[in-house]
Amino acid sequence: MSTHIYTKCVSPPRSSEILVLSYSEYIPNIFLIDVSDQAIAPTVVPPRESQPALVPVPEVQPWIDNDFDDSTLDSPLSTEVPPTIVESVEEEVEELEPEGPEVIIFNDTQPDVESNSQPITATRVIYVPDLPEYPRTSTRGIAYIVSTHNKTEQDIRTDLKTKLQYSKKQLWQVAGRKPKTRCAFFNDIRCHRIVYECTGCLCCEYLDPEIRNLSHSAITPEISSVLRRHRVKNEGETGESIANSFFLHTRTQFAQQKACGNAASSSCRPLLTPQQSVQMPSGAEVWQVRCIHRAAHGAPHKLRKLPANLQPHIQFLLARFAEDWQPDRLDTCHVVDATSARRHTCGVDHLQGEGALKSFSEHFPTLGPCPNRFQVFIPVNLCDFPYYLVVFHNIHNHPPPPPVKTPQQYIDGIISIINNIRNPNLTLNTFIVNPRVQEFCSQFGGKDLWEVHQSLANMDRISAIIYKQRMLHAAAGQSIAGVAAKWELERLTMNDPYIKDFFWDGKNLIVICFFKTQVEVLSRSKTFQVDMGFKRIKDSNIKEVLFATYQPEIEKLFTFLRVFVNQESTRMYYEVFKRVFTLLRDVYHLPIAWNYLSGSGFQAVIMDMDTKQCPGLGMYLASIDERRRPWQEHIKHIVIYCQVHLMRGIQETTSDDDWTPESINQQMLDLVNCQSKEDYEDMCEEFEVRYRDTKLGRWASHKKLQNYACGINKHCSAIPNEIWDDIYRKHSNPVESSHWRGNSTGRWLPFLQAVENSERLDSRDAGQYNAFMDSGVRPGYRPRNMSKRFDQSESQREQKAKRRRGERSSSRNTLGLTVDVASTTNSSPAPALYAVITC
Repeated sequence: MSTHIYTKCVSPPRSSEILVLSYSEYIPNIFLIDVSDQAIAPTVVPPRESQPALVPVPEVQPWIDNDFDDSTLDSPLSTEVPPTIVESVEEEVEELEPEGPEVIIFNDTQPDVESNSQPITATRVIYVPDLPEYPRTSTRGIAYIVSTHNKTEQDIRTDLKTKLQYSKKQLWQVAGRKPKTRCAFFNDIRCHRIVYECTGCLCCEYLDPEIRNLSHSAITPEISSVLRRHRVKNEGETGESIANSFFLHTRTQFAQQKACGNAASSSCRPLLTPQQSVQMPSGAEVWQVRCIHRAAHGAPHKLRKLPANLQPHIQFLLARFAEDWQPDRLDTCHVVDATSARRHTCGVDHLQGEGALKSFSEHFPTLGPCPNRFQVFIPVNLCDFPYYLVVFHNIHNHPPPPPVKTPQQYIDGIISIINNIRNPNLTLNTFIVNPRVQEFCSQFGGKDLWEVHQSLANMDRISAIIYKQRMLHAAAGQSIAGVAAKWELERLTMNDPYIKDFFWDGKNLIVICFFKTQVEVLSRSKTFQVDMGFKRIKDSNIKEVLFATYQPEIEKLFTFLRVFVNQESTRMYYEVFKRVFTLLRDVYHLPIAWNYLSGSGFQAVIMDMDTKQCPGLGMYLASIDERRRPWQEHIKHIVIYCQVHLMRGIQETTSDDDWTPESINQQMLDLVNCQSKEDYEDMCEEFEVRYRDTKLGRWASHKKLQNYACGINKHCSAIPNEIWDDIYRKHSNPVESSHWRGNSTGRWLPFLQAVENSERLDSRDAGQYNAFMDSGVRPGYRPRNMSKRFDQSESQREQKAKRRRGERSSSRNTLGLTVDVASTTNSSPAPALYAVITC
């Protein structure tokens, strides 16, 4: 007996161009195959008297079977000959099979019920580097010898699970430790033996007969052409198909009792009727879909105007909405899926509705289950014999399922990329454009993921992998629970954790974050600024309260601490100040004091002109005051309102961005420069009288109140003038720069990621401060002294003025007007009240 094996080596052997194949005593003739595809007469080697040892397949990697002579294989049945039962299919294949020898793969010397005591044979043996996704099969058997590539037994089992696109179930297996489990083809070496059977596919109940009859033993261009033709046929959308989809949607809403809201009942039915009181100028009627109970009971029963694009198909819709409608035809479907699919319908809006997605044998019981079976032999010792064998028997009596299974090596590659990116907020779009993904695709000769493997064209598959890895890295999630888990872990494992206090009672949230270096600098400072940011966190209920200032030692803004809260109230600010300063005093033993109370400590606090911040601080100071003065008394001694916020409020009030000396904006801002409390009050009264019953007049009345006047003008405040001038001159809204720096790392972030990004920023601040104080290393090369910042501020002011002149000139030229250059040069932007503070 002899068996012709045609194979091609991708990389020829180094020592010879001859490939020797030997099978055992069942194939006594050894053939020499020329790798260069030139025919060489076979050299017959006489069989040995004793059972010969197996000559291992030479280490020529990889083997491919693309030159295998397909004419000697089973050809798939023509789709013009529809098989009715399995026996007819097998007879058809038997006629196509040539006469040839059989190779014994397994011959059980100790038969039992499971093994059926029948020898396992194959008429063809194919050497491959990897098991193909759609292996060939035959009623008389086709065997694949697969190189393991240093894989373990578990890796091989994973390949069988993920690479084979046919759905399957394991019937039984025999462990390799039993002596009887030996593979004759592998010279009776001990093997693990696993038996599988194909479980077919899922298909729509309206599956087209041409697709239904695609029994096959190999995937051919003819089969692919049939499937493609039917997919293209079902892709097109016509006006009638859109109208049918609208009807199916409406019918589903009523069937699920969702159309009529709380009034829905099983008696609700849709009607398509013209709207009596409305008619188009052309005379066309306006149609509407309503519930049959709408006329009697009114809202909330369904009433919806028919979309305008469906008006031309009103006759079709009237027929569809009729209860006695019967289709004159049934649409056929092309949907075939793997048995692992979880959907229950085909997802195609047929004329008769979506079809149920069930197993092929359930829809077509006359064909029965798929007869295809395959057996796997994995050597126990893969180091000595790095190959395994899979033999397939019987043809598939169903159409081939789509390649929806992604090989494990590609999934592992995607997971590795996700882990290397280390972005807890990773999304599908940011993942696809990442350079690591492009590099991964190029390794497999593609530019996109779907070119690596067709199953990766399903973006939901990749999104699911990203979501799973995100959950694995942050099991508690990215919201409050994730931050709580980070706090619990770090306070037990780190000497200086970033999250210092976490309070969450299910309603109120306070998370205090800082490093020890930051609050040590705060305890030595004369002032700090407090402000709330609203754009950091994706959850709009969670805000960020910043404590920051300009630090003259390093000539740079410096963030002292951050507090994340989910409320914006006076009580919340009171709790924030109380928790922060109690923590610094009792836990870190820092000297927290207030200058107007004890003669040392904080001299002033710069705040936004907020109706909650200032009272919250005043309430905290009143709680520690031995004299128990009211909170209004305390803010007169400690609060200075941020002038940038004051200017912003003025501009919002006047809706004007003109800050020239004669402008109303500048006149309102001149409240800051009043030389006495009386002048301040007189100026506010003048605005009240001049702009009575207007927005500007109400603004002046508001600023006249003592709680606000004390933070706007130094003569209305109890803070000594020299302290006011010193602090007001040096500190120009650094907290806004700190907010901007935080937002530059990302806005609308998950809570946990926002905390982690803040941790990196604050760690850099603390590190730069320590580096300068310990070693004199400056935060940057650019000079940051006050004169240079004035130069930078002046340069920016001139650039803004020039840009505004250009914009005005451009707009006037567009309108065909003459540009008055002299008038445009007189306008100026907001005054440079402060020097620019750089990050």
